[in-house]
Amino acid sequence: MTYNFENKLPTKIKVGGELYSVEWFEVGTLMSKAGDALMGQVEPDQHKIQLEKGQSLQALMDTVRHELTHVANHVYGVKDRMKEEDITDRSTKAWNDVWINNPKLVVWFSKIATEIRKLSRSNANS
Repeated sequence: MTYNFENKLPTKIKVGGELYSVEWFEVGTLMSKAGDALMGQVEPDQHKIQLEKGQSLQALMDTVRHELTHVANHVYGVKDRMKEEDITDRSTKAWNDVWINNPKLVVWFSKIATEIRKLSRSNANS
């Protein structure tokens, strides 16, 4: 049985006490306000993480982490021009919060990383 990474990603992710819903969009339908195609985006005021379907496993892992970083930065108040130590401190607290409060997400990241590693080894041996 194949693990479906899109279907297994939790539909709700808690960050700093705020609950974000995960929404999936068909390829080519997720657009920025400027009309550019996107693989993911966050609507912080609506508490939504939006992801494009059909990404490669590596791209999906990168996109989920990227969008969660936007959420963490928003929730934990990371701003442009902050001191690097302040950014690091807030980011550390945010990611610890994500991992502690979202055990299914931790499992998802572990499984997708394992699958990427297997595919990488398989490709190296071909």
